[in-house]
Amino acid sequence: MKYFFLIALFLFVKSLNATSILKHEQILNLASKFISNKNQDLVMRVNHKIKIPNCFGQIQIIDKYKNLKTLEINCLGSKPWKYNLRTNIIDNFHKKNKKMRHKKKKISALICTKDLKKGHIISSKDLKLKYFSSIGSNNIFKTTENLIGRSTKINIKKGQIIRDRHLVKNWIIKEGQKVKIEHKTGNLLILVDGIALKSGMKGDYLEVKNENSGKIIKGWVKNNKKITIFR
Repeated sequence: MKYFFLIALFLFVKSLNATSILKHEQILNLASKFISNKNQDLVMRVNHKIKIPNCFGQIQIIDKYKNLKTLEINCLGSKPWKYNLRTNIIDNFHKKNKKMRHKKKKISALICTKDLKKGHIISSKDLKLKYFSSIGSNNIFKTTENLIGRSTKINIKKGQIIRDRHLVKNWIIKEGQKVKIEHKTGNLLILVDGIALKSGMKGDYLEVKNENSGKIIKGWVKNNKKITIFR
């Protein structure tokens, strides 16, 4: 009798081991793989508050409404059950692209790497490029070429965006200075004498007077001797 009891106990334990037990996390992993096999760009986001019961057997997953938004999970084990899982899927591909577009929208601006005192001559070591979602006014610098060698008009704190108003004006053409006015017609380049009516920095849009005709025209400061009326 004892012999038969031990055999029965052995067969019972063996039957328990043969029956696989799938827990909550394992079932969710199967559901996630099911979605990935259908569409690799989709990611499942399940409410962390839900609790799926253990399954003593195999799991069958069905796309209930053919849109992967609700999965019917069937436990085919000794204690069968059915569960409708809302997947809250998102398109991972478009999510990544949205993040990239958001990143691209950020504005670059040069900031100072240390405190700069009034009268400091800016060098490349003083500058660092940083990205901002918003910067307020646009009188900023994105490249170092228009900053290196400039003198600060006020004290600037470390990490502060360097703006044009923080700097001493770097006039390369002064009011009343004689300049060359550059004009291009087709393949013909014409240079005439002129007088600057205002002081200007490189790239400024400046009024100049044509010495020959007396006509006042506007052009961009090209260098310390030349104004160009085309770009």
